[in-house]
This record gives sequence, structure tokens and C-alpha cells, in this order.
Amino acid sequence: MCRTVECGCGHPVHHAHMGCCAPGWAPWRMPTKEEAIGQLEEYLSYLQAEVKGLEARLGELKKGG
Repeated sequence: MCRTVECGCGHPVHHAHMGCCAPGWAPWRMPTKEEAIGQLEEYLSYLQAEVKGLEARLGELKKGG
């Protein structure tokens, strides 16, 4: 699954594993295990918020008929 994220310098990165152009980051740098976990947890939180919004909207539609 692809998504655009911001790297440490504020530039968008299409694939989180592509790294960052900020000093100390190489475009081919793979994230550490901890970074990958953090990115996945952040994405999971985003998806959970989206689900809550969809459930609320579905509830409204069912009530309104």
C-alpha cells in the first residue's frame, strides 16, 4: 500500500522506505525496525480514525433513512 509522507526536511516522499533528503538521510536508506514500527503505528491510527468517521457517517445515513 502506497502513501505519501513528509520526510524530516518537509519534502513529500511517496514511499516511506525511500528515505529523506535531510542531512544524514540517503535516498536509498531503509528505515530501522523502530522507524518502520512507528510509521505503521501512525498509519494504523490514521486508518482507525477514518473507520470511526465512516461508521459515524453510516450511522447518520441509516438514521436519516
